[in-house]
Amino acid sequence: MPIARSVFRGRHTGSPVYQSYSTTFPANESPMVEDGGWRLGQSTGLVWQNVKTVGGMCCASGFIAGSDYDDPIAFRTGIHPTRHYAQGTIFIAGGYGPVNGHECELHVGGNIAANSIRTYEVLNTPFSAFQLVRWNGALNDVEDIGGTNVNGGPITPTSGMVIRVEYSIVGGDPLIQYYQDGVMRLTKSDTDAAKKITSGQPGLAFFVRTGTGADLEGMGWLDFSCGTF
Repeated sequence: MPIARSVFRGRHTGSPVYQSYSTTFPANESPMVEDGGWRLGQSTGLVWQNVKTVGGMCCASGFIAGSDYDDPIAFRTGIHPTRHYAQGTIFIAGGYGPVNGHECELHVGGNIAANSIRTYEVLNTPFSAFQLVRWNGALNDVEDIGGTNVNGGPITPTSGMVIRVEYSIVGGDPLIQYYQDGVMRLTKSDTDAAKKITSGQPGLAFFVRTGTGADLEGMGWLDFSCGTF
């Protein structure tokens, strides 16, 4: 029986009805389709790549050699645009360690259009570091925006760790908060008036630098959920 599901919740009478969503990726699909509520990296002529589902996980479907930032990516639709979360359980195959690294990403505040993606990416990798970056639209226009460490700061992700990113607008600025297994590890308010993203959608993505040892199914998400918090 399919486990992916959508739940529609109105915030108050007369307001738009926003969606919550959760899935354990029960079907093998390349690209991922599920209920049709995803927008993928190659939709509407985009230059980014798609994601796939296989064996109860979501992972990258492929990369183009020499295009380092064409991350396989997917955004949900119908989620509250100014207050939402993205959450997933990370999978890392035993002994997996590609030469050039591998990332599982969660996204919030995402906007996807023809050959343009604006979003906040929170990457997770056991091979180098945790990082919070902002995509400014064009391919390869990716900017590290840092953040304030709390509770000791992020620790190295491990297989089975639950990652959560929350996005809200506070005083007109996006606030991004990052959690590992329920512990807040980082918080960032984006005050860049020219580049901050004040509405969007949650999603997931992946990144692998081309080179020896990269296995697209060596890392992925075992589940994913998003909605209003």
